Amino acid sequence: MKIALIGDSILDNEEYTGEADSVFTKVKQKLPECEVINFAEDGITSLDIKPQLDRVKTQTCHWDYAFLSLGGNDLLESQAFLLIEDVDETHKMIDAVCTRVRKIYSMLQANFNKVILHFLTHKYWS
Repeated sequence: MKIALIGDSILDNEEYTGEADSVFTKVKQKLPECEVINFAEDGITSLDIKPQLDRVKTQTCHWDYAFLSLGGNDLLESQAFLLIEDVDETHKMIDAVCTRVRKIYSMLQANFNKVILHFLTHKYWS
């Protein structure tokens, strides 16, 4: 079985947890028979994930699972924007992030048997 970790520091968390407690290490320990590839990068947003997705596509293999974590850094980078009083503008920004993440999720669904998405604080499975 082949598993891809895609997205942000929720999955690429070794800097924060240490190697022994990182998501990558924990998945490898729990599923030693699986090949796990960590494409995730700390700080990635829905606007700059394309190179990561391109690296996933260059792997000539059959993927079984993709774990995708995305969206939190979009909001972190827009904290000042989120504090403005114009609620309509805040909603537009959040809708734009959701639209980008939805497109990335849909693209991954075409290439993986199962995609598990962690988006902000919500989890969705397909």
